[in-house]
Amino acid sequence: MKSILVTGIGGNVAEGVLRNIISILGYDSHILIVGTDTGESPAGKIFCDVFKQVPFAWQDEYEKSIKEICINHCVDLIIPTTDYETYHLGLIDGLPTLLASPVETCKLCLDKYETYKTFSKYGISFAESILPSDWNYTKDWEGIIVKPREGRGSRNIYKNPRDLKSFGDDYIVQPELKGPEITTAF
Repeated sequence: MKSILVTGIGGNVAEGVLRNIISILGYDSHILIVGTDTGESPAGKIFCDVFKQVPFAWQDEYEKSIKEICINHCVDLIIPTTDYETYHLGLIDGLPTLLASPVETCKLCLDKYETYKTFSKYGISFAESILPSDWNYTKDWEGIIVKPREGRGSRNIYKNPRDLKSFGDDYIVQPELKGPEITTAF
């Protein structure tokens, strides 16, 4: 029997992956679907044959946990669905096939400032991004947002803060853009 591991099954990306696997293979296929998440009872659990709770990808116990799951369930393919897991799984030697971009690409995309610089170099559209230490108030922006260079889930975002001196270069300053946002990962 073949086995697929899908990570981050509490999120909507994983739910989409799981639904697609099932729609292609069917519920009665000979593929074992193993799901992992940091939560105790993630929504995607209903689509999996086996569920295992794991630590966050950046925690020391994560590698051991993933390796044990792969061995115990004879995992043939890993499909990570969170940004941090694509990167951290790419650093682990001896895993089955990993469906993710190269680890260098994953690392680049975790840093919004480095992503901005690289995309700009190749003419790929991305919100202009400036480090707080490089900010000058002469920018002709209607409003600004300040957010962590590295982060997920729209956490710790500040709209039009009065003073940027309280932010280190682990944050970025961007123009406040109005309208729909299209975000993707690869």
